[in-house]
Amino acid sequence: MFALLLFVILIDSLSSIQIEQTPKQFKINENSPNGTIIGTIQINPSNYSITLIDDANGRFRLNSNGQLIVSTFIYSFLS
Repeated sequence: MFALLLFVILIDSLSSIQIEQTPKQFKINENSPNGTIIGTIQINPSNYSITLIDDANGRFRLNSNGQLIVSTFIYSFLS
């Protein structure tokens, strides 16, 4: 079981930022505990911010360092 995360970067002025980022794929194991770091999203210059638009019902959060983190315990719902 896995969760699909989609990141959207909103840009106010195209002349003020260059994005040279290839798509990233993060994997996480089921039953990963709260606080597990899944990966890091980097953006330059550092005065821009990124926002997680869909946190999969509270399962994920993005901290101020761009780290994608497990917020709640991820259960396997398969029997």
